[in-house]
Amino acid sequence: MIVDPNDATWHILQLDGRHYVETAKGIFGQEIPLPEPMGFTVRTADWHPYGGTSA
Repeated sequence: MIVDPNDATWHILQLDGRHYVETAKGIFGQEIPLPEPMGFTVRTADWHPYGGTSA
């Protein structure tokens, strides 16, 4: 799993032979479906991107 807090995105990669392939992607707020053997989801509803407005 790769999480990019700058873009508020996540990516799931799985090994396919000698290379990794992206099997799922999404944005913060969407659940992350982790493949087997984990087989559960990660909630990202409360995740926020880095940055924001300056005061």
